[in-house]
Amino acid sequence: MDLEYRKKIDDIHNALVGNGLTQDGGMIKRLKVVEEKTDNHSKFINRLKWSGGLLVGSATFIGYLIEKFTSLFHTTNH
Repeated sequence: MDLEYRKKIDDIHNALVGNGLTQDGGMIKRLKVVEEKTDNHSKFINRLKWSGGLLVGSATFIGYLIEKFTSLFHTTNH
C-alpha cells in the first residue's frame, strides 16, 4: 500500500513540476507560458486602443482643419 501511495504522489509531482527525464516542465511551466502570452496580448490590445484613439483624434482634427480652410475660401467669394 505504501508503494502505491508513493507512486501516486510521484505522478502528481510529475504532473505539476514535470518529469526530470523529459524536461517538459509540467503544469507549472505551462501556466507560466499562458500567463506570459496573456500579458503580451493585454499589452498589444492596450497599444491598439491607444493607436486607434490617436488615429481617430488625428483624423478628426485634420477634418476640422480642412473644413475651416475650405470655408475660408467659400466665405471670401460672396
